[in-house]
Amino acid sequence: MIVTGLGFAASLPAVQNAALHGISDHDAGLGSAVTTTVQQVGGALGLATFAAIALGSTHGSHTVESAGGLAVDGVRLAFRVAAVTLVVGAALNLWLMPGRRREKASN
Repeated sequence: MIVTGLGFAASLPAVQNAALHGISDHDAGLGSAVTTTVQQVGGALGLATFAAIALGSTHGSHTVESAGGLAVDGVRLAFRVAAVTLVVGAALNLWLMPGRRREKASN
């Protein structure tokens, strides 16, 4: 949780600056609102998706004891899926980054 908090604290101002780069002063409020809304909706959809993955793997448990063990397994699965999603997203981000394409084209 601490690492996640530090990561968000370090990255969100940079994301906000990048999203608002090139927007006129007149439209800065609207751009900020859209960026924040997209972040909130993305977080809610991500949480719902990973909670569904975690809870979906517990189907068929009929006792409290088996449900507890299956819930832990479900959370592990959700974290694995989240980790793979993070790695794929980071790779796509690096590959599709506009600045990197311009550098390669000029070389």
